[in-house]
Amino acid sequence: MALRFNIPKLAKNRTKRIYVPSRTSRIEGEFPVIPTRSGGIVDIESISADYEAETPQRSVKPHLLKTVENRTEESLEENGIPSHNSLREMKTRPKMSDSPIQPLTDSEVQKSDKLEDRLKLKKFRWMPNPFLANSDLRQGGPLYYAKYFQDRKRALDEKSVREELSNYQNSEEPSDQSTRGRRPKAVWKTYRPLTIPEIVQISSLQKFSRILANEVHLVTKNGLTDIANKEHYDNKFRNLLMDSPEDILALVKCMHYYGVLKSSPPMLEIIIEKISDSRNILKPINYIYTIQAMSRMNYRDHRLIKILDNLALCWGTVAIKNPLMLIRGANAISRLDLVSSSPYMTGLKDALAECLPRLTPSQLERIKGITVIELFDHLMILDFFVLCFEKKIHYSRNLILVYLKYRNVDEVMNKVPSHVRDWLAEIVKQDTQLRLAMSNENSSFSSKLHSDIARVLSTTTPHNVLTSQRCGPFVFDIFIPSSNTVIEACSEFQFYNRTSKLTAEAKLRHELIRGLGFQLVPVFHFNWAKLSTDSAKAKWLDSNS
Repeated sequence: MALRFNIPKLAKNRTKRIYVPSRTSRIEGEFPVIPTRSGGIVDIESISADYEAETPQRSVKPHLLKTVENRTEESLEENGIPSHNSLREMKTRPKMSDSPIQPLTDSEVQKSDKLEDRLKLKKFRWMPNPFLANSDLRQGGPLYYAKYFQDRKRALDEKSVREELSNYQNSEEPSDQSTRGRRPKAVWKTYRPLTIPEIVQISSLQKFSRILANEVHLVTKNGLTDIANKEHYDNKFRNLLMDSPEDILALVKCMHYYGVLKSSPPMLEIIIEKISDSRNILKPINYIYTIQAMSRMNYRDHRLIKILDNLALCWGTVAIKNPLMLIRGANAISRLDLVSSSPYMTGLKDALAECLPRLTPSQLERIKGITVIELFDHLMILDFFVLCFEKKIHYSRNLILVYLKYRNVDEVMNKVPSHVRDWLAEIVKQDTQLRLAMSNENSSFSSKLHSDIARVLSTTTPHNVLTSQRCGPFVFDIFIPSSNTVIEACSEFQFYNRTSKLTAEAKLRHELIRGLGFQLVPVFHFNWAKLSTDSAKAKWLDSNS
C-alpha cells in the first residue's frame, strides 16, 4: 500500500512535510519501512536518503506457548519449532536490528511454515450486520430474535439453581446412582409402578414429574386407558402444588403428561395462571407443550392469549431449530380454534410457509387436516399437495380431509398439476376400497350416548339402521339409508371442557359430512339428557330428522 503524500505549498525556507499513517506500510522497490507508533506529520528532511529499514525479529506471544509446553526441547527442534530457551532468547532480542532486510533461506521458510501450522491463532467469528438487506440477521429476518432468546438468562432455567433446590428437597432420601448415564429405554425396562406408600413419600414436584413420565410411558406402551392408583397420584399432585408452587417447569411437564392421558388434572386453572403469568418467562418449547396439553384435554381459556403473545416473535426461531415443535404448536392452536380469534397468528403462518419446503415425509404426515384448512392459504395448500406427491407420504387421512375440503374450490384445484390431481383421486379410491374391505358389522359404540340412540332407534324406527358405518375417511355413528341421514352422537369429548361449544375438529367433520351430500342430525349430550323417556327421545329424533 503506497503512502499518501500531503505536501502543501509552503514558503521556500520552510521544511516539506509528509503524512505517515499509523500502521507500517511497504511497497515494492527500495522504499524504506518507517516504523512509527502513531500517525502524524514527519519532516521529510529527517528521513535520510541512505536510510536502511530495520526489520523486527520473529517473536511468539505468551499465550501461543501453551501448545508447546509439554513437549521436550529436542522434539521441538527436530520438528522445526523453537524450544523454550530459543523462544526466550527471541523474546529478549531487540525488535529492530542494525542490519538491512535479508531474504529468508529455504530452511527458514520451512521452519516458519511449520511454526504457523502448529501455532495457529484462534479465528474470531464476527456477527453480520443485522440491518443489511441480504443478511439472515436483518431486522425481521429468520434469525433476528434467535440470539436474544438463546443467550438471555432465565432464572427458571438455571441448572445450578435447580440442582441445589432438588438436592435440598431430596436430602433425606437416598439418591439412586444406578440409573445415571443410562438411556431412557433402559430405565423404562427396569421401572415398576409405584405402590401407594411410595407415592405418599414423593417429596418434590420435580421428582413427581419424572415418575409420572414413566407411568405415562407404561400406559401408552401397554395400551391402557389410565395409570394405576390415579386418585393417589392426583392427591399427591395437589399437595405438591401447594408446597412448591414456584417450580413452573415441573408444572409444565406434569400438565403435558396429564394431557397425554387426556384427563383433566386437579387445580388446572391454578396451573394455567402460573404458566401464563408475565413474570414467569419460559422457553418457547415449554409454552408449546402447555398449549399441546390443553388441546389434548379440550381446554380453552382466556389466558391462552397471553401465551400466544409470548410466542408471537418466536415462531421463526422454532421453525429453524425444531420444525416438529412448530407443527405440534400449529396443530394445538388449530384444534383449540384460536386461529380466527387471536391476532398473533401472522408470525406462525409466515414460519409455516417458510418451513414447508424443508419438511420430511414423516413431518408432513403429522400436519393435521384442521391445521392445513385453518392456517394455510391457497398457495400453501398447492405446495402441500405437490410436496405430498413428491415425497410419497404413507399416512393419507389428513391429505384426504384437505382434498375433500377443496375438491370443489376452483381457485386451488385448477392450479394443481394434472398428475397430482390423478394421484389424489387414486389415494381417495384406495382408501375407500380399504375401508370397504373391513368388516361393516362392527357393533362397537363410541360412547354411552351412541349406544342409547341406537337402542331407541332399533325399537321405534321401522327403517334399516346401520351402526358404525364406514364412509371414506369417516365412520358414521348411525346411518339411515332410506333417508340418506347421518345421526351423530355428540358426546362430551366433542366439546371443549365445561362449555357447550363444539371443537374445531368436530365442526370440520360435520361440515365435510354435509359437503358429501348427507343430511346430518347432530345429537348433543346435554339436550339428550333432558329427555327422560324413550318415547320423548324417539319423538325428538323424528322431528329433527
